Amino acid sequence: MQDFVENLEVKWKEVDVLIETAKKVRNENEDLYNALCRSITILIVSHLEGFTKDLVKNFIRDLNINCTFQELKKPIQRTYCLQYVGEDTNQSVKITNLIEKFSEYNCDIGAEAFLFDKNKNPNSGIITIIFNNFGFNKVFQSIEKSEILNSIFADKSQNNKIKEDLKQELLVGLKTFPFEVQKLMEKYEIEKVKKPHNRKTLWEEFISETNKKRHDIAHGNNFANIDDIHSLEKRKEEVIIFQYILILILTGVDIKK
Repeated sequence: MQDFVENLEVKWKEVDVLIETAKKVRNENEDLYNALCRSITILIVSHLEGFTKDLVKNFIRDLNINCTFQELKKPIQRTYCLQYVGEDTNQSVKITNLIEKFSEYNCDIGAEAFLFDKNKNPNSGIITIIFNNFGFNKVFQSIEKSEILNSIFADKSQNNKIKEDLKQELLVGLKTFPFEVQKLMEKYEIEKVKKPHNRKTLWEEFISETNKKRHDIAHGNNFANIDDIHSLEKRKEEVIIFQYILILILTGVDIKK
């Protein structure tokens, strides 16, 4: 997971290239500028989707290296076993039996069981399901009260500092296993939800808007340029911050019995 954090922003280089090119041609070639902005809008969502898959794969890799199947908490064991039983009427009994057998043979777990099984845009519902699979419910509501994290939508001048702070703090917390990120969770006011609600959080609205902009372009609903390059650059930074937040929450999950 530490390597994953270290190299996360490297994967955004193709988007950075497009952003810098768009800035250069903005006043010289309007058609190229608009095409670049539309491409960036789509790629931002593409990178978020790829990130969710890589996040789970890297986290599972660390679990397999450092934990036995028997040591894992029940929600993780159940999610892994669920892929083998489907909607069987004796589902509960079969899962219990599988947990016993996998514990006996100390099997590694695969990432596929924890990912959403359809190739869809990374909307808030899919992200919520992925975290539910690890036993962390209401992931968006868990960051709802964080003044630091919510401030990125109000005072964008601090976004780069928040992003860099998160990255460096994660690199320290992920040096060892078990991960030492609990103080970070407290600093950013991330906590398990005790009283869930049905209204959309600020972060869910952000993800929904980002996906909608991509959808409108990719499916031909809008042939105009939706955002200017400075708005897109800021959205890219906000998505990267969101990625670091998800890393922090997942590595803070209580994984052992």
